[in-house]
Amino acid sequence: NEKQELFKQESEKVTLALSSQSMLQSKKYNFISSSNILPLFFKTIWSSLLSFLSTSVVECNDLVLLSRLAETTVSTILLCDKFDMNTERDSFVNLLIQFSGLELGKGKLLDDKNRRFIKEIISIGESMGSHLNSAWRPVLSCLFILMRFFRISEKLRNKKSAEQSSVALSIEEQNAVMIFDNFECERIDRIFLDTKLLSEDSLLSFFKGLCDVSIYDIERQSQYFDLTLEKLIVVVQVNANRNPLEWIRVWEILS
Repeated sequence: NEKQELFKQESEKVTLALSSQSMLQSKKYNFISSSNILPLFFKTIWSSLLSFLSTSVVECNDLVLLSRLAETTVSTILLCDKFDMNTERDSFVNLLIQFSGLELGKGKLLDDKNRRFIKEIISIGESMGSHLNSAWRPVLSCLFILMRFFRISEKLRNKKSAEQSSVALSIEEQNAVMIFDNFECERIDRIFLDTKLLSEDSLLSFFKGLCDVSIYDIERQSQYFDLTLEKLIVVVQVNANRNPLEWIRVWEILS
């Protein structure tokens, strides 16, 4: 609509001014003494920042620089949550997921770049549970994909066929081996156990995301749907001692 178009035009003007060569060369910066202006400033530049990070990750082959880009994305997620920018927060979470390659795990061989972003997805699940809210749904989806890879790698190890080379493995199996070699399943398990530390609203968001993933797996008849149901039981168990009033809201989702 007209309001959105005007906002977009103003955003482009501010972004152009901030990135002008004269400003960069003069190195003259203004110190902001009040934090009240920061939300407005960030709402103006977030889309440009998202575009910058996305383009930079695509073009970057330096793993050190790539780590900085991934860390910047995570910091931006926290900033979005601080300013109650839910849609924007979800956009940066989806950026992590996009470059993790997990959603393309069956058709694409995961590489070092994907591995770096997978690390950040696990990290935000561990340390940012109170800040994800609706973004729990895509994060949980990725965590379950990782657990499926762990299960596949376990089946491969149980075959005990030492003569089997990586060439004989499918792309999905090679990805499973890579995940097993670089990540610990216990870290993912801990995310579900630590839901007992979440606030009531954060727990409700977690349950909503968990139920959505479970329903999706059941509807498409996934052979791994038992993983989501198993974790659903685990989360219920570790949160069983919560206030009964909280459980009224939880049960509205579970039922």
